[in-house]
Amino acid sequence: MANDDAGGRREPRYREVADTLIGEISAGQFAVGDRLPGELELTRRFGVSRHTVREALRLLEQHGMVGRRPGVGTVVRKDQAPTSTQHRLVSINEFLRYPGETRLHLIGSALLTLGTEQSSLLHCPEGEQRLRLSGVRRCIDDGMAICWTEIYLLPAYGAIAGMIGQDARPVYRLIEERFGERPRHVEVQLGAAQMNAEQARALDVAEGSPSLRVVRRYRNAGDRPYEVSVSDHPADRISYTLGFQPDLTLPAVGD
Repeated sequence: MANDDAGGRREPRYREVADTLIGEISAGQFAVGDRLPGELELTRRFGVSRHTVREALRLLEQHGMVGRRPGVGTVVRKDQAPTSTQHRLVSINEFLRYPGETRLHLIGSALLTLGTEQSSLLHCPEGEQRLRLSGVRRCIDDGMAICWTEIYLLPAYGAIAGMIGQDARPVYRLIEERFGERPRHVEVQLGAAQMNAEQARALDVAEGSPSLRVVRRYRNAGDRPYEVSVSDHPADRISYTLGFQPDLTLPAVGD
């Protein structure tokens, strides 16, 4: 049965799996040097996806309790978990499926008048009003929190707020379907940031810990940003892999 924390939130499934395995290792069911059951066997045992099992095993690996050996599997290294764990950080490697296997759970909304700092971040005029929707994006199968997201909309598009998170459709698609507004240009900006107190509480990380900030600006035909999303990911919960086909007809440059 899933555990609830003090706020009544359901314990993510990958943590339940990890806690069970930690308990079994600590109790001597798996000794140091033993190999844990394979991913497929664990998915059947716990009734979860392979993705959830992998995240649970990564958590054990971060604790130093297990290690991965090519051709062997997951092997027990220590029989005791750390006495305290402040941060349970998990990488999201299968990012191509984001956001299809995730949902944004809205926590709050506010009508803002943009100040200098917000204007600079959003590339919107200072003094302009925006509807800010705040929430946490989570994996569907295990509830793992991926990032804190703030979406800034033109107030006229606020009616789509109740539709966010009901399925995998992105916000810009909801706006297009409801209001006929389509993006003519999209900017994606990546940069380093730090988690503030509200984000840290929601994502179970330390305040001030590093994050990867992804800003997406959706511009209309008049080059006006009508939707801007700002997502802060704990540094160990996201990775990007970029692939491209080189044009061998161009002069060689770079390393």
